[in-house]
Amino acid sequence: MFAGTWNSFNGIDRDNPTLYIGLMDEDGWFHGKPLRGLCSHGANLQSWAFGPAHDTGNWNDVTEEFWADYLKRGVCAIHGDLAHEWEYTVDGKARSCLWCNKQERQKTIYRPVKVWETEAKAA
Repeated sequence: MFAGTWNSFNGIDRDNPTLYIGLMDEDGWFHGKPLRGLCSHGANLQSWAFGPAHDTGNWNDVTEEFWADYLKRGVCAIHGDLAHEWEYTVDGKARSCLWCNKQERQKTIYRPVKVWETEAKAA
């Protein structure tokens, strides 16, 4: 498992690594694919080779960290907030994820709204 610094949306993006599953060879070529793409419905199982032009010299092996996180959070470790399977309380004002146990409580936020009103003309 590697934290890759290249993605198909932004190109090289060292601030937002993408998880890739595969193998890195001695020449700096990575053979695999993005983990999210592999774990999506209807995913293509074809692997790709990513070379130095994909900034592979800055990719980090995060296998141990990933598995520790996956054992705690399940599928949420791969897909983040997109994967939660919510179980709601009876009153519907709180929820807990069945995979990672993330808990949230509903609250209402009031914000001031500026509106323009027509002024009445003096007669």
